[in-house]
Amino acid sequence: MGKMRRQPLESSISLAQVVFDNAELIFIQKGLKLLLPRLAKVIYNLSQFALKYKDMPTLAYTHYQAAQPHTVGKRAAQWTQDLLLDLRNLTRALEDLEFRGPSYDSQAASSPA
Repeated sequence: MGKMRRQPLESSISLAQVVFDNAELIFIQKGLKLLLPRLAKVIYNLSQFALKYKDMPTLAYTHYQAAQPHTVGKRAAQWTQDLLLDLRNLTRALEDLEFRGPSYDSQAASSPA
């Protein structure tokens, strides 16, 4: 019977760090999956609001004073544009999440050599 070899302390610490990092990534992933459809719904609702009020005049403000004429719909459309950019960035962040540790290919593991 051979002796059991102990893993070096550095290996145990790095494995624990990988586990914690992956757990945090799971929380981020689940949070983004909850947030993205809700953000898409907000964008849709705000775009409908922008269309409804596209002809309602208002004043634009710059440096906290009235500037040029504007419409409520145009202002809402600008907010919608910002949210669309946020949606794109958050979608990309979700797609780019990479878990740490060795990769596992289930097809390679199940196919005979």
